[in-house]
Amino acid sequence: MNIKDMTPKMLMVEPWICSYENFQFFKLFRMSKKTFIDLAEMIGKSDEKKILAKPYTGGHYPVSLYGHILIFLYLATQDTLLSIGTRFKVSPTTVLSITNKVLYFMLKLKSAYIKFPKNKAEMRDISEGFKKYPGFIGAVDGTHIFVNVEKGQQDSYIDCYRRTSINLMAISDSNTLFTYVFLGYPGSAHDLRVMC
Repeated sequence: MNIKDMTPKMLMVEPWICSYENFQFFKLFRMSKKTFIDLAEMIGKSDEKKILAKPYTGGHYPVSLYGHILIFLYLATQDTLLSIGTRFKVSPTTVLSITNKVLYFMLKLKSAYIKFPKNKAEMRDISEGFKKYPGFIGAVDGTHIFVNVEKGQQDSYIDCYRRTSINLMAISDSNTLFTYVFLGYPGSAHDLRVMC
């Protein structure tokens, strides 16, 4: 099913998402609609206990699988939990709960999709994609993900922006596919420590 054909009730999200063209959707969620649907299908298949796709039992409608993933992806905008909750009409606590649930399933899938080259032949194939940079097998970048930390631990998490964060480092090949992702060092850790 195409996301354009889905009704807001099917997605359990706001109607504004359904009206987005592909370029607008990509700009906001950092992936195409097709990739989003593929990701939702992969996560849906790995959700055997239906943690993300709960049936309606009365009261508030549960957030759909698509809604879970959209909220998770919207965190990339580095908006606050309150702002994201307001946008998707859920509480900040629900945003945090959804983030943890989707992250659990993303981590289950990572070994199938994020792979570092295993031998010299794979390295040579990847290196050929970096035509301007002979011998390269990846592009490295990092960012800080802002987090809330207990007062007693904040000193370790204060980054160069004077905010509490954790470090994320990723390596991608010439086709922009991730070959390595590392997340977790406190924001005060130096880049070299994250890389080593």
